[in-house]
Parts: sequence; C-alpha cells; structure tokens
Amino acid sequence: MYFKEVLVIYLSCFCVSVFTQDDMRCLDMKPPRNFALSEIMGLYFVVQIVHHRDDGRNKGTATVDSCPLVQLTRDGRSVTLLWNEQAGHVQYLFTVPNVETNPGFWMSTGPQNVTVIPGSMLQKAYRQFAGTVQVVIVAKNHVVLTFCSPNSDLYSVVLSRDQKMRRVDLFEINEMLIKKDLKEVGIKEACRDSASSVTSSLLVLIAVFAVSRL
Repeated sequence: MYFKEVLVIYLSCFCVSVFTQDDMRCLDMKPPRNFALSEIMGLYFVVQIVHHRDDGRNKGTATVDSCPLVQLTRDGRSVTLLWNEQAGHVQYLFTVPNVETNPGFWMSTGPQNVTVIPGSMLQKAYRQFAGTVQVVIVAKNHVVLTFCSPNSDLYSVVLSRDQKMRRVDLFEINEMLIKKDLKEVGIKEACRDSASSVTSSLLVLIAVFAVSRL
C-alpha cells in the first residue's frame, strides 16, 4: 500500500512538472486549494464547453440542442464523473493524489465506460480520455473543470447547479480562463431551452447511477 501511494504521488508530480514547456502539453493551472472535495460533489448541468486547442473542428461559438448532466461522486481518493445526455453516457474514473492539500488535481485511471446510441454523434466523435483534470474555478453554484491530455485534448467544462447561467457570469469565467493562459478557440453552449432534454437525461442518469451503486 505504501509503494502504491508513493507511486501515485510521484506520477502526480511528474505530470505537473514535465508537461509545462510546450503548448501541446499539460500546464499546472494552480487550481484553488481552499475547498473540500466533498463540497463540489453532486449533480450539475453542463452549460458550456470551452476549447483551448485549435484542432480545426471546434472554432467559433455554437449552441447544441441538448442539456448534458454530470454527477460527481467521491469514494476516498477516487472521484467518479458520470456524464449523461440523450446520445448516451460516459463514466470517468479519477484518482486524487492529494485530497487534503490539492483537491483540485485529478488523474484519470483506466478507460471510460461508454454507452451510446448506435449511430449517434457521441459514438462517432468520442475518443478515450487519458490525462488530468484540474478544478480551476470553484464557486457557490458552479465549478469549472479543465481536461488535458498531452498532445491531444485541452478544454474546460463549465458545470452549474442551475440549468442556466447569466451571460455576465459566463463572461467572467472565460476571462479567468484566459488569465490562466487558456486561450479561447471555440465555445459550445448547452442547456438553453432544453427542458425536454433535461427531463430525459435526468431519468437516465438516475437509473445509471443507481445501477452503478449496486
């Protein structure tokens, strides 16, 4: 057990210290440390996804006709993120190497459990994520998670306790991301006039979460 804990801490330091020199690597965004991991667990609406790397696919601002829901749960040093939308659901597993001193730095552990509707856009576009998540913003009613996979993905997900957020709040979040050297390449907005999508997503999420707890 001691060796495993030392190895996890070593890998955490390696990811943060090595992936700092190249724009295609994962920077230490110095996530806030003055919060308890348990405070940010629970149910959220995905109101915005901000892409930070130009891969030729996600430029500009677009509104998607869906309202994904995210459920965050914790078990010791493990965090489960269950993403659900009409096209299907994805379950991410993370390890938090330093729960007490750095609760905002997570490392992915293993492949995601993906269940999608055959032929859906999620099935066509989804690719396995391997990297880190940093909780870069923590507020009363929202959090922002930045996903980074070296030489591949770099995007931030704005999660809100409420289905919609004020434009001024989203603008402030985007400004804070820019100050962290996370440039804004493209934005996808969700949960706008999607009441029916929310209802169906919530029912599926409750069912999936109940099964996963058995």
